[in-house]
Amino acid sequence: PTGAEFYVNGRRQGQTPGTAEGLAVTEEVVLEIKKRGYVAQTQRLKWDGKRELTVNVTLEKAAERRRRR
Repeated sequence: PTGAEFYVNGRRQGQTPGTAEGLAVTEEVVLEIKKRGYVAQTQRLKWDGKRELTVNVTLEKAAERRRRR
């Protein structure tokens, strides 16, 4: 959802939709997306020779997850 906070390697980068700049393309990147009322998502990303990564993440509402248990 729009307005979720996103972190790269533990450092806050801003809110979604957003861009993180100045990252070393040789590093593995840990992306975390959080928003109140939603289940946080964490992904490990590899550059694989790319100069830019585009990631689309769908956050699940926390209440929906509890109902399915």
